[in-house]
Amino acid sequence: MAVISDHGEGLAAHLEDEHGIFVYDEDVRVACILAAPNLPAGVVSGAQARTTDVAATIADLAGGGRAAREVSSRFGDGGSLIPAILGRGQAPDSVAYSESIHSRRAYSASGIKAVRTANWKMIACARPELYDLNRDPAERFNLWPTASEEKREAALGILREQITRAIRESGGPDAEPLDADPETADALRALGYTVSRQRIDLPGSVDEEMNFEGFDPKDIVDVALAGRDLENGFLKKAEGKLSRFFRSQAARNPALRSLAHQNAAKAAIMRRQFARAAGEYEKALRAEPSNPDAAWGVVYAWNVGGRPEAGERRGRELLHSRPMDERLRLHHALSLALLGQRSPAIEILDRLAKDAKDPEIAGVAALYAEKIGSAEEARYLDVYLHAETTTP
Repeated sequence: MAVISDHGEGLAAHLEDEHGIFVYDEDVRVACILAAPNLPAGVVSGAQARTTDVAATIADLAGGGRAAREVSSRFGDGGSLIPAILGRGQAPDSVAYSESIHSRRAYSASGIKAVRTANWKMIACARPELYDLNRDPAERFNLWPTASEEKREAALGILREQITRAIRESGGPDAEPLDADPETADALRALGYTVSRQRIDLPGSVDEEMNFEGFDPKDIVDVALAGRDLENGFLKKAEGKLSRFFRSQAARNPALRSLAHQNAAKAAIMRRQFARAAGEYEKALRAEPSNPDAAWGVVYAWNVGGRPEAGERRGRELLHSRPMDERLRLHHALSLALLGQRSPAIEILDRLAKDAKDPEIAGVAALYAEKIGSAEEARYLDVYLHAETTTP
């Protein structure tokens, strides 16, 4: 029997209270418990082990070293831990590799990858980190800024070797089809444990995987996790993270500040403080004028706050500089509908229904074009005003 966890939890040791962004030990160092008739009880191995070693270890327990080697050959990286556990040999490899792509995929941050030995750990991202695990097991004191060029090159060389091996042995994504009842499938999707083939990230070249351009994940963690807290209804936690972000050096970055104000606007809407929400969306636009979500968000905030005249006016102003913004056009049309200006509203909605590149927007536009002016108009406009006030 083998029991192993898939990940740990940050518990705010490095600002992240859950998991998904960082690869510090609290996130990636997990328990591995083995039990078998041919294993002595109570043995604790001090060797560094990797999750990639588990399959070969189980094969070794079941069928011996030859079976372990066959599993290793079939599945690539990893080998049996049994010799190290029994004190008869070394662990399969002294280097463990880990990475997280969430911040890159969701927030345009740099990639984050790590190589770890029993004694030290290097985390590669926009601002690299190096830790002496013997003296600093909690990874508090980053030695990278003062490390010699020789140490830096050695760490990067090991990282490059690990990335090269990972790419060579990946063979592309291999996702098994989900065989579960609809309720279980929905629960797994909600937890993030299923993925469409379109979302699987194929590894790039070694040079591409060694490229760490973009925001440092350390700078976006409060903004990103505030967004997650808002989605889960943890309003006070989200506001606390945003307050901490605005006091940080990272708040000087216009794009990050824009995203933070956008999340602050969502928090204001959850508190039904719609004028404040509109103001936060305006701050997001001032920080990053190209932010499309802030543009339609300010119109939406005025609409749901009972001020469609302000939403219509601001929407009209914003459309001068972004006339093809489909979501902004949709909310501007609904401002007109709320003001009783049905003909211009239906004209915009009909055009969106026919021409929108986003099928979701096209569908919503077609629905409202049909309902405005009908006996069901009031009910559908009420749905617009109240169905999404917690997640605009």
